[in-house]
Amino acid sequence: MFIDKKIDSIVKYFRVNTLWIMIFLLTQLSIFTWNYREFETKFFPVVTNFEVVHIVEQSKEFGTKAYTRFDKNRECIFIGLRMTDPTGWRIKFTFLDDIAADDSYKSRGVGHSVAGPWWIDTDNWSNMLVESVHKCDPFGVTISVMQKPKLL
Repeated sequence: MFIDKKIDSIVKYFRVNTLWIMIFLLTQLSIFTWNYREFETKFFPVVTNFEVVHIVEQSKEFGTKAYTRFDKNRECIFIGLRMTDPTGWRIKFTFLDDIAADDSYKSRGVGHSVAGPWWIDTDNWSNMLVESVHKCDPFGVTISVMQKPKLL
């Protein structure tokens, strides 16, 4: 008897509030899908543990030639890198390893990787925002922040 009344009250509650429950669920779903890329970038980055391991040349007029290492966490297709200085200007760079016979500089497997040399048109390497752009699914690209600029 008590259980029947409890079930009846629950059913009545859902009947009365069905519209509000649906609105709430649709709102949560739309917030998640609208911010999906930001969630993915923050919690599931493609590239982590990025560091410059060796700088071969560095000069104000010609820039920096450097080797890096990083961990690739997911199997995604590499599209490119974005390097930005603290004022928001894009930094020109060239992959010097792209003249190799294979395509390993384009898309690497999951795990620890060493890359380079890269020719970067700046002498202030540590104060740049470095982001990698990958295609992980058919709905867009994933941007991983590899290095944040250090404060001046």
